[in-house]
Amino acid sequence: MQSSLAILVTGEIRASAKLLDELNAGGLADRQVICSVWGLVGSKLGGWIGPRQICRVLGDAIGSAFPPSLIGFGHFERMLPAFFGAVRAELGSRPVDREMLRAITPYLDIEDQRLFVETLPERYRKYTARFIHYKFARALALLRIAEAEQEREYACVARIRPDLGALPQWPDECGAREIFVDWAHADDATGKLIAGDNVILARREVMIGLAEHMRDAIYERAEHNIHVIIGGFIEKAGLEPRTIQTSIADDPWPRETFLEALRDKAAAHPDDRISAAFLACVEANRAREEGDFAGARAILDRLGHSDCPSVQLALGRIALATGRERELDHAIEALRSAPNPSGLSDHDFYRERLESLRARARREARKAQAL
Repeated sequence: MQSSLAILVTGEIRASAKLLDELNAGGLADRQVICSVWGLVGSKLGGWIGPRQICRVLGDAIGSAFPPSLIGFGHFERMLPAFFGAVRAELGSRPVDREMLRAITPYLDIEDQRLFVETLPERYRKYTARFIHYKFARALALLRIAEAEQEREYACVARIRPDLGALPQWPDECGAREIFVDWAHADDATGKLIAGDNVILARREVMIGLAEHMRDAIYERAEHNIHVIIGGFIEKAGLEPRTIQTSIADDPWPRETFLEALRDKAAAHPDDRISAAFLACVEANRAREEGDFAGARAILDRLGHSDCPSVQLALGRIALATGRERELDHAIEALRSAPNPSGLSDHDFYRERLESLRARARREARKAQAL
């Protein structure tokens, strides 16, 4: 499969160019690369925002403190409009490096995202699934051009985001009924399969079928959740999902500028529980990272309420670091019983993060005992 694999790099280039640097250095010299990207370097300045995205742009101390009430479209930006204006001015206006992209591949498509946005009705402009499908379809069109010029047809096709931290480790083989994604599992609320979009690899005909399914789901059935769309295709096509480990590179926003804006917001609105909880969790997380566990706990105690999942996560991490198993169990139980108003995985982030940290600590303890 290695010699008959085409890699479609599609989407928005972000501040981190680790993947593109690797490609430019010949990271896929033995495979066909095709790029369909937008013309400006972007950042996570639109679309759905949750704690996982904030961890990438502002770091774990801030991302894991992200209040659940801010998850969704536009809530976070409306909370701190001046900060977002500064980030947009700093990170959202630089042209992509066209010369580097041309050095990576002759099969290159660079477009002005603003022109595509103008073709969409206003109510659809926030949904990233339309952007993902559009650039994926454009890349498949470039693939057909490459195949015609080379008088060959690639057996397998992969679609990856340009903001990955590194190239994935490709499987040696891809069966006719297999599809490789970065994650896939049943949705807790619906029981239906949902899957990631950071990397997708399958036989050529499967990937073409995926693009057609995405188009129908978005434009005919008004489905806007890309993870639901991909999972639905996997189930409909009777495919077996496999996983490829990958991660998105950090896309750093100015953290101190953010903290200054958040402190100003909390000071100007002392009755704003959301801002107060956000700031307290950030400060507690930073104190914990510095080893000041008593200080971290005191910050959260002064907050006066602990029903917010981000607060429970902060308390649980302190308990884990200090060996307080009962408090850790209490925090996990509180997170398990926390409401999930959207039914989406973003609201499960806090419980999953704490359970994952506890599982890792237990594995490390077992390894230490075995030595």
